[in-house]
Amino acid sequence: VLGTVLLNATTARLFAKIVGVFLKQSDGIMIVGASKFSRIIASYLKEHGRSVVLVDTNTNNVRIAKDKGLDAVAADIYSDAITDDIEFNNIGFLMALTGNSQINDYALERFTARFGENGAYRLVHSTEVSNPDENPTRGLFSSTDDYVNMMEVARYYGEIHEITIKSQEHYEGLIEITKTDENIIPLFIRKKNEIDIIPSTSLDMEVEEDSKL
Repeated sequence: VLGTVLLNATTARLFAKIVGVFLKQSDGIMIVGASKFSRIIASYLKEHGRSVVLVDTNTNNVRIAKDKGLDAVAADIYSDAITDDIEFNNIGFLMALTGNSQINDYALERFTARFGENGAYRLVHSTEVSNPDENPTRGLFSSTDDYVNMMEVARYYGEIHEITIKSQEHYEGLIEITKTDENIIPLFIRKKNEIDIIPSTSLDMEVEEDSKL
């Protein structure tokens, strides 16, 4: 029995790739952390056709996510088993949204190659918010919003609204507004058949007219 378990755990993902179970490229998204803020984001992405799975050690967060019709798994990212889980076969993007900066850093360090081939991001640390010069290259959404502010916005304004972008200048102006208004956080750029994740270096993005912020 032990030999069978070890064999399956170490070869399942490789075998699945060989026989074509795994997609060569995928736009599925793994979100590490299933807090209220993460669930709001996951619901939006699912509503617009993206495959999303939430991963959290908190079984209550996982239960609430499942009750909302979201795919969620109670798992520890420090466990070896998670890298061979066949449920994650279509993941190409990784977002670390926990309140623990060390866990977020570890998630990117360990899983970018496996689950973040198309992009891997984490929330900015509280120390980075107070020092814009240290805006991380793989920061997520905003250089001025850490986990605490994300949760506050989710608590009091737990909805995602869209604004039609008229031009690149219009987009950059909207981003500047979000930097001074703590109740607004930029998340995604939605085009006709595509959703782009906004990084914390949000002003570097080039956007198309009539896309949605």
